[in-house]
Amino acid sequence: MVHAMAGYGVPQDDIALVIGITSRTLRKHFRHELDVAVIEANTRVAQCLFKQATTPGNIGASIFWLKARAGWREKHPESPAPPPLTEESRPIEIVIVDPANGTRETVSWNRPALEDRTHDP
Repeated sequence: MVHAMAGYGVPQDDIALVIGITSRTLRKHFRHELDVAVIEANTRVAQCLFKQATTPGNIGASIFWLKARAGWREKHPESPAPPPLTEESRPIEIVIVDPANGTRETVSWNRPALEDRTHDP
């Protein structure tokens, strides 16, 4: 009973309560069962998952196995980050307000690149 309960993940204090001994006595007399039960339970679950992952048609189990055990990761294509805006690359905007009727119009254009600018001698 100790072996089964430990394998299912029941806390040691609860196992001791069920069989009517203290936790200290449980660990003293059932050390081996407590140590190996979890290992054996994990082994049985891993065996079951392995069988499911290697059975054709169980794609979910196969993907889980490859991610958890083989280190596979989903790779999402990265889009290049836009270059940071600098004073030179920010568009120029001018807001024109018609005082007669209060309408606003925004005019914007991109600044020419430094190499496109002409310089006076």
